[in-house]
Amino acid sequence: MRACELEITKERQAVPYVLEYEARYFPAKSPTPRLARLVQVGDRLERVPIDIPRVGAGRILVRLRGAYTAHDGEVFESIEGMYAEVFVVSRGFQFALWWGDPEDIGPNEPRFVEFLAGSVNSRLHFAAVFERELGHMNKYGIDCPGRESALIELVEEIRTEVAGRSNLPVGH
Repeated sequence: MRACELEITKERQAVPYVLEYEARYFPAKSPTPRLARLVQVGDRLERVPIDIPRVGAGRILVRLRGAYTAHDGEVFESIEGMYAEVFVVSRGFQFALWWGDPEDIGPNEPRFVEFLAGSVNSRLHFAAVFERELGHMNKYGIDCPGRESALIELVEEIRTEVAGRSNLPVGH
């Protein structure tokens, strides 16, 4: 098994971030939310579950809350009810690679495997996704200090990595 990491500097790889996870769900209507670290194993993904403790349970609503550690470049999958998200961590922030219906994760898995494997086309695809997110940040405002600069650095790292392997200019 190899860690799901972008090719980044050793200083960044050594910095673990403590990220918070919180979810509420109705056990009678939906399954327990799940959080997992995605690891590339050959041409497939392996999910390493992250245990998030139950901190409150009433007759109707259950609450999960906890923290987990993540390093730059690690990829995670979060499933809560009818919503799923796959995200990469950079500078302690989560940036979505994909989101949608949990049933649609399977058909999209090859994209995540390609991203983790460093596929040039996949990296360029997700760099464009992140650039659109930057456009939304500029248009609607930044939701949290440091998030925009972290995303700019992530896009630059991806583009520099791709340019170094494919002889493309960094900005393309």
